[in-house]
Amino acid sequence: MRLLMRKFLLMMLPAFAIFMVSCNGDDDDTPGASGPPEVTAVSPGEAVPGDEITLTGSNLASVTRVSLGVNQVDYNASESSITFTVPEGTEPNNYDITVVNPSGNTTAQLTVIRQAGPPEINAISYLQVAPGDEVTVVGVNLIDIEAVSIGGTAAESYESFAEGDSMRVTVPEGAADGTMVLQTAHGEVETEMEFTIYARTLLISDFDGFGIRPTWNSAGAMQDPEIRDGQSPQSLYGNYMHFETVPVDEVANGFALVQPDAPEEGPAPYGFNNTDPGTISVSFYANSPSEFEYQIIITTNDPNRDIYAAYRDIGTGWNHILINLNEFGLGYGADEIVDEADRLNPANIIAVDFRFIPNNFNEAVQIGNVDNVMFVEE
Repeated sequence: MRLLMRKFLLMMLPAFAIFMVSCNGDDDDTPGASGPPEVTAVSPGEAVPGDEITLTGSNLASVTRVSLGVNQVDYNASESSITFTVPEGTEPNNYDITVVNPSGNTTAQLTVIRQAGPPEINAISYLQVAPGDEVTVVGVNLIDIEAVSIGGTAAESYESFAEGDSMRVTVPEGAADGTMVLQTAHGEVETEMEFTIYARTLLISDFDGFGIRPTWNSAGAMQDPEIRDGQSPQSLYGNYMHFETVPVDEVANGFALVQPDAPEEGPAPYGFNNTDPGTISVSFYANSPSEFEYQIIITTNDPNRDIYAAYRDIGTGWNHILINLNEFGLGYGADEIVDEADRLNPANIIAVDFRFIPNNFNEAVQIGNVDNVMFVEE
């Protein structure tokens, strides 16, 4: 009897196997489980938080999860499409969209951009400018620019950068003193600060890497200058130069200065063709923790009249200092110019530096900050 039962079971095994294979084949025909998801299109490909995104493809009805970056999102799915909303608070970036179903997963890409709103201007690189100068503007929503003007004159050349946090404007011919007005598709903004327009500007250093003498050094009782990052002059953009004298008990020199590095080929005139000092001024921003007296020195290539000086009290808060070249006296003592032949000739200028008064730094450490050193010509 047992032998007969064993023979019966052995005969039935092939039929049972055929039945199981048939059943498995029926499962593969279940709708939505025919393969991993496929995404062939993302619309739109660039979006802001709150936008609805549509994914088009196949094998999407059985999707179990959709993620934007590392975060899962709620979605609606059909066999050929998925829709979801970009969550509020999503930071601007490029994201992978990951779609998962029981048979596998796939990814697509979406770029989230900043939500555009009214423009804001927080900082400007230079306020003393001439036609043709490039000005960097820093702020928020500086995109979709429709018009820019300076002193009421339209700027024809400007460029907004992708993140919308900065733009570059070329000062137009015919610009007058006044504010900058920026119009975008999302609003308008006008600067509180006013531009002063000159016939020519010569940037010595803005301490952001630009100018004809971008790097500086120290001498005497001055420590090495530091380039510091931060908001320099109020509402102006970029780095500034910080300098201070050595501790009082280490003072061994009768002078303390910071000066631009000379070019490798040696000192050379700055290139003024105008010999009238009354039309040219030194312009810079400066401050100190408490009121100190700065000595501004101009060096020339005239061996008989090589040093000219002017003095200014610099206090707390950023101050814009403008000194006409006629205000510079001869020698370190800034002696009054009596003979017109001794007056400073702009064509001979080869250097400008900043010094502290010896009687002051012998008694206490002197600290200063300077930015946007330039010459301006009317």
